[in-house]
Amino acid sequence: MVPDPTTQPCLSAEEAFAILGIERKTGYRAIKEGSFPVPVIRVGRLIRVPTAALSRLLAGGGESTGDPPEDEERYPADTAPRDRKQLSA
Repeated sequence: MVPDPTTQPCLSAEEAFAILGIERKTGYRAIKEGSFPVPVIRVGRLIRVPTAALSRLLAGGGESTGDPPEDEERYPADTAPRDRKQLSA
């Protein structure tokens, strides 16, 4: 069960892993790779997971990592056509 976001705005990464039912190693790997299903807050080596985002995810609302889609990341909007032409030429 996810705590109330108004009383506990963030959880430790390991608390979030337990709520999601994933192993510690899997959770940290997902955070490192950017595939963790909710955004995380990093303060030095400390990782916190916003309770509200975790709540929305589990309620079925989904959550975005805030990262651009893979294609946009490789080809920013202003350079996409030129880069793609060079690759196909």
